Amino acid sequence: MSMKTTMAPAVRAPLAVLVVLVIYIAPLAFGASELMEHLPKLLEGGSAREWSHSIGLSLALAALAYLLIQAVLALRLSVLDRILSHNLVMIHHRRVAVLAVILATLHPLCMFLFERVTKTGIHLADEWPLLVGAMALTTLWFTAAVALYRKFLELPFHTWWLGHRLGVSTLIVLVGVHKIFVTGEYTEAGDLAGTIAIVLFFLGVLAYNEIVKPARLSRRTYTVSEVTSPGAETHEIVLDPPSGTSLDHAPGQFAFLTFRSARLPREEHPFTIASSPQDDGRLRFTIRCSGDFTSGLGQLLPGDSCLVDGPYGLFTSKAHDPDGARPLVLIAGGVGITPMLSMLRAMHADADKAQDGRRVLCIWSNRTAGDVVHREEFAAFVRDMPHLRLVHVLTRAQKPDGEDLPGEVRYGRIDTELVSELAGPMLKKGDASAPPLAYICGPAPMMAAMRQALKDAGMAGRDIHTEEFSI
Repeated sequence: MSMKTTMAPAVRAPLAVLVVLVIYIAPLAFGASELMEHLPKLLEGGSAREWSHSIGLSLALAALAYLLIQAVLALRLSVLDRILSHNLVMIHHRRVAVLAVILATLHPLCMFLFERVTKTGIHLADEWPLLVGAMALTTLWFTAAVALYRKFLELPFHTWWLGHRLGVSTLIVLVGVHKIFVTGEYTEAGDLAGTIAIVLFFLGVLAYNEIVKPARLSRRTYTVSEVTSPGAETHEIVLDPPSGTSLDHAPGQFAFLTFRSARLPREEHPFTIASSPQDDGRLRFTIRCSGDFTSGLGQLLPGDSCLVDGPYGLFTSKAHDPDGARPLVLIAGGVGITPMLSMLRAMHADADKAQDGRRVLCIWSNRTAGDVVHREEFAAFVRDMPHLRLVHVLTRAQKPDGEDLPGEVRYGRIDTELVSELAGPMLKKGDASAPPLAYICGPAPMMAAMRQALKDAGMAGRDIHTEEFSI
């Protein structure tokens, strides 16, 4: 696999540490520079009010820098994805948002901590920049809170995404106006230019995401060729690439899809690429019906077009074991099997790899046998890959349900005892220089439990990789 999709672990690890340090430390250093500029004067006998005022300005600059970092993280830069993975970038995106909110909230508290209240009301002619600042802070609170608690609020994705973009755009304008006029920057050409540059940067990010990127993706539009149902409440969408092109992806990665169909809303959603890289450029997506949008995918027709933004993610053995020498433990919950399906299809398509000594344990949990998708294909995997051990775990079924499934069948839930029984022998027999790699995909509680179960069985945490399967 080329460097377009993965990066050597020895290179990625130190870069990941550096990027994380920049994300969290650089804004604080930027804010501290304001305090350091006035520190000599403050140490000579600055009053409590002056100290508080300087700290407040530093907090504001740090908060602004974190917002700049937010904008960069939202760009879906491929280099950041190859270093951290898009999933981890979004985790940092949420954490940085919280830091920005905290520092922005402390800013006015410090600025007015030692100010005496000698009047009531606001005189708009003189103090309207303060009102704009209050509006900016309120917008930041609201935008961040709704983003963090969208699932709790049960907001549809498209409703939240539209509101989030409007909120961010409003915040950019309010922060710019507040910063220029509350400090009198409009009289200082240098300071004014700096603030305008920051606002233009934010607006540029928005323009790139809303205009430039869609236009670029439109130049290589994919076409829907097949829409099938490989299992209960599941759709498989097959996309044909534009002539002469293909998406260079590794097994287990995902892409953002925007279908251009009169029967579906034009929304962008992430889905795992279930096809193998050897599939002649065609992309397959196995998607469980889990909401209004995914339930409507069955209305797609051959000939409908689709924009594909990807690939993204490091949930692939190519990122952690480029040579394919280490055994694999794959644990999936429901449709979380899709990245593993891509991995198995890739190994099955490579005749040499399919017959080598690389052991693969795949534990797949479903409610009943009726929820198992691609039965015939998994039967081919078991038949043609002698070193694959496929274990179905049915949580809401009893014998004889599932006895006709390819591989082994267990009943109940995946627990620590079962994982230890199945994965334990691989951990004991594996060569010390090439321990197994584990990939877990499914509901968050299940992934956390399986990660702990594997660690209890003796697997190192650095060898266990998870991917949240949600929008």
